[in-house]
Amino acid sequence: MTDVSTLGTGRQPLRAGGRFRVPQVVEHLPLVLLVLGVLGQGIWLIHLVRTSWFGTDDFNFLTTRGPVPGHDLGLWRPYAGHWSTVPVLLYRALFAVFGMHSYLPYVAVVVAVHLAEVLVMYALLRSVGARPWLAAGTGWLLLWYGAGAEAFMVAAAMNHTVPMLLALIACLVVVRTDGSERGLRIAMVLGVVTVMCSATGLTMLGLLGGLVALRHGVRSAARVVAPSLVALTVWLLLYGRHGGRGSMGLDDLRLVPSFLWEGLTSAGGVGLGVGRTGGLVLCVALVLVVVQRLGPSALRELAVVGAAVAAMQLVLVTLGDAPLGSGIASSGRYLYVVLFLLAPGIALVAQVCVDHARDRIDQRRLEPGGRLVPVVIVVTLAALLAAYTWKGVSGERHQAAINEGSAGVYRTWAYGSLAAEVLSLDPDPIVAQVRYAFDREWAVTVDDVPRRRTTLSLRGLDTPELRARIDALFAHA
Repeated sequence: MTDVSTLGTGRQPLRAGGRFRVPQVVEHLPLVLLVLGVLGQGIWLIHLVRTSWFGTDDFNFLTTRGPVPGHDLGLWRPYAGHWSTVPVLLYRALFAVFGMHSYLPYVAVVVAVHLAEVLVMYALLRSVGARPWLAAGTGWLLLWYGAGAEAFMVAAAMNHTVPMLLALIACLVVVRTDGSERGLRIAMVLGVVTVMCSATGLTMLGLLGGLVALRHGVRSAARVVAPSLVALTVWLLLYGRHGGRGSMGLDDLRLVPSFLWEGLTSAGGVGLGVGRTGGLVLCVALVLVVVQRLGPSALRELAVVGAAVAAMQLVLVTLGDAPLGSGIASSGRYLYVVLFLLAPGIALVAQVCVDHARDRIDQRRLEPGGRLVPVVIVVTLAALLAAYTWKGVSGERHQAAINEGSAGVYRTWAYGSLAAEVLSLDPDPIVAQVRYAFDREWAVTVDDVPRRRTTLSLRGLDTPELRARIDALFAHA
């Protein structure tokens, strides 16, 4: 009798004692579920950040990097020691379109980048041999990583997440084009833009260069990363020496082990809900899998490079933030970067474990009641993922509460100590400022408003367009 379950699939019927093969439609289910999760996470995050507002880093970019006439430090000057040209350009573009009427367009950028990173990581893992369910499961861990919510719920974190996205795309291009000339050129261009975002860009350049070196040789890797390193060196000589984060000495290197321990066990353990011991077990398991050359070779290469670059990232954090102590390595933005770099290693360890378990499951399936074993395993894993997702949602809620609490402080900086009273006059901040100046500060002319409401000038909003708007509001007063 013909097995109708195999018609049109190109597969052989399942034989007794043979390894279980899923229908083709089920093979696409992991990606479908991941995409649905991405859409749900996007809607949820936009809901959470709707009450957030501009912070210290945002004000720096918006008041000293172009929008305020006469206070432009330019595109090349470092911010907190970072080469930040790309974030500066993004802030300028957002300000040109949206001004400071709403924070939502700014934070929506990091939300979109986060969602894109998850999908690109899925595509990259699949391209190097990870199975659909394992690639999607790893993507799900990244998608709902509440411990790193700061990285995708605070707009200024784009200086970390944008270079991550660019480097992941570059890695995907290299893998998909099998190191073709065109692919390497695209990766080279993306690498240059990556280092123009922050020091995280240098870390991600290491990921790209390491992957190219293992797959296509050191010479190809040098061609890809050399222009970026030259550009970074020139920037350091011309601009990077000014506006740094303080002196860094060899004494800081003694703190590297504590930063590595804090960062790796927090990102791969505490942040995932399995504690520091779980993070340590993950690291040990990854070392054993690599040493024994288990799993797909392409996935193993990416896992090795990712783990090495995660350590590199934490060394850079040590050099930049040593005075703050090793606890800074477990801050949300750094946990986020480290987990993404460890993601290929997580997928590799999971795939090796699954392969080992499948052999035993296939044997147990022939025993009485053995067919229930896969069902029990699937239900258990689904429950664990649901618990992890809820933990992620809780972490995102916590970050939203932090953002909302900070919003009042930052609004006071922008509108003065009477922020709550001013903003209560009208939903539109500009209208509220004009009404307050007119009703309570005796503003009678257009010029009176920016003179009394000095925050308008500080925020770069004292423009001819604003004065025309004030004049129109006065006409209807």
